[in-house]
This record gives sequence, structure tokens and C-alpha cells, in this order.
Amino acid sequence: MSTNGGYEVSSTHPMRLDARTGEAIDALASQALEPNVFYESWMLGPALEHVRVPALFLVAVRHPTHGLTGVFPLELAHYHGLPFRCLRSWLHEYAFLGTPLIAKAHAQATIDALLDWAASRRSPAPILELRSRVDGPFGALLADSLARRPAFASHRFAMQRAMLDLRADFGTGMSHKHEKDLRRQERRLGDFGTLAYRALGREEAPHEWIERFLALEAGGWKGEEGTALASDPESRAYFYEIAAKAHRLGRLEMLELTLDGAPIAAKCNFVAGEGSFAFKIAHDERYAKYSPGVLLEIFNMKHMAEQRPEVAWMDSCARAQHFMINRLWTRQLTIGVWSICGRNPFARAVVRHRARFIGARSKARSFFAGSKT
Repeated sequence: MSTNGGYEVSSTHPMRLDARTGEAIDALASQALEPNVFYESWMLGPALEHVRVPALFLVAVRHPTHGLTGVFPLELAHYHGLPFRCLRSWLHEYAFLGTPLIAKAHAQATIDALLDWAASRRSPAPILELRSRVDGPFGALLADSLARRPAFASHRFAMQRAMLDLRADFGTGMSHKHEKDLRRQERRLGDFGTLAYRALGREEAPHEWIERFLALEAGGWKGEEGTALASDPESRAYFYEIAAKAHRLGRLEMLELTLDGAPIAAKCNFVAGEGSFAFKIAHDERYAKYSPGVLLEIFNMKHMAEQRPEVAWMDSCARAQHFMINRLWTRQLTIGVWSICGRNPFARAVVRHRARFIGARSKARSFFAGSKT
């Protein structure tokens, strides 16, 4: 445990989340600088139980008066294949954002305490790698903390992915022709039977919705490749648990486009404060040429704007160059990877010249791979 200005930093290696820690994380999430559902207790706890966990450190910052002010789930790993260990934000295959939960009223002091701890021998690795939004308040405060530490080495890589601003003028990035084509495809789908858009009600049991989503996803290419949620018992159990918990908390949005009552597209979102996260979408590939997934996304935009007035934005959680969502959602948020080192001169040099070291490693691998042929 380390202390900085009254703020104490500790790390544990939990195999599961105990009730007391979960309650403290929930209290922290309610006053967080930025929302992140993936680190809230109802998602973090099931992840520890059902997702393959590496060498995980749950780093917590506390104040003797104010309690928990920051939580950082970090995994111990090698720094991009180089002979240096790093602690990096834990992002498993179903977690799409690593922004830590930090109390808004204690944000700067919490970040300072974490950086001082990371630079000390109490940290198990000389390099800290934070994977988070960089265009929000956390990114600004982290940049300020690093600017006040000239002895630290840091490097930031950033990319953009689509987001939906629900309080801006409503509309998509599609051309008039594309919108006309979608209306035509919707009419053609209606020729096969009764077409309807549905949303899971707050008082409605979610279990049948969850089962239909799992079946729809498994019926497509993800099922064939073994990457669908239902393909692995642990992944299935994880999704079932987080969806059921989110529904009890009023944080789940499940939407469907149905044909004669059977879903041909389904979508799952999670809500956190003024933000929301597009977790998964699936569609029946037999109707792919009629774009049921795109039609459901347009319904999603209208539904969230009308039924969730407290929500200001939605993170697509999609890859940077996702054609469909980038075409629909014209705004973007910036996701970054911060590499930070405050001790060990060799590790500092690696971080400072990260691109050069990793580029040299890639070239060496290519050379040796070519020499084997």
C-alpha cells in the first residue's frame, strides 16, 4: 500500500468480486468522472467468474475520509512482446472500453496517486498502459498529470470509432438515395410477412429475449466460426448474467426486428448514466440483402432518443473502420492507449521511442519468418 496526500493505493488479485468491494464500486460508479459499464460491479464480477482472467490486479485508490475514489482493473503482461513487464487496462473479448472509474470530485488527486504508485517499486511492472477514451475529462486530467512529471516517459496512440450524439440534430450519415433504398428494402421484407420493431419492456422478463438473441447470433457466421456467445458455455453464462442484472437495474435495452414474430435482427445495449454502449447486434443472414441490421440500427437511434432522454450519447464499441456503423453515425469518439513509465531508464527509453522499438521488432519477425521458407 502507498500513500500520497492522504490517498492510498493498494492492489489485490481477486478471483471473484466480494459483495463489499462490489458495493464500493457501485457507489463510485454513481459519481464517476466518466461512465464505463465494463468496470461496474455487475459486469466486472461476472467477467472474473466466466471470462479467462490473466494475471489480474485490481488497483484501488482510497481516501481515509471519502472512501474509494478510483478503481483500475489491470492485467500483468509483456510490453508488446518486448522484455519489459507492463500493467495494462484489462479488456477481455467482451469489454470494449478501459476508462477507469474515478470519483469526479477527487479525479486529479486519484490520477496523481496512481501515477506515483506506478513509478514506485510497489508496482509489479515499470510500465503502465491505460486504454481509455482520450477526448474526455479523464484524458485531459491524465495529460495534465503527465505534463507535471517531466521525468516520466509517455506515449499515446489514438484511433477513432463511431458514436451517436442523441442530443444533436437527429439524422444519419446516409445519402438520400441510400435512405430511399432502405425504405424499399423494408417494404420488400414486409412482403414475406408481418414486419415489426420491438423493445424489451421494463416490466417484461428478459430471459426469452436473451435466448432469442443467443440463438440468432449462433445461427450465423459467428456460430460457424465458434465465436458466438452461445458457442462457449462460459461466454453464454457471462452474457446471460450481465443482461439479467442490467435489466433488474433498468440498464438494459434489447431491440428486435421481427418477421411474423420471429427475430431477423436483434440488438443489445447497456446504459450508464448519460452514456450508453452498443454491446452486440445480430441478424438472420437469410435476409442479409434486405439489411435488417441497418434497419434495426435506425430504429435503435429513434428508440434511444425517445425512450431514454437521460442518455446523451452511445458508444458504438465497434472497430475503427466499421463500414456500416460509420455510415450511420457521423460523430466519433477517440480511444487511446497511454504508455507511461516513471522508473527504470531502459523502460523509459522503450516507451519514449515506442514506435521505433515495436517497428524494429516487427521487421525482425518478418525477416526471420522469411528465412524459414
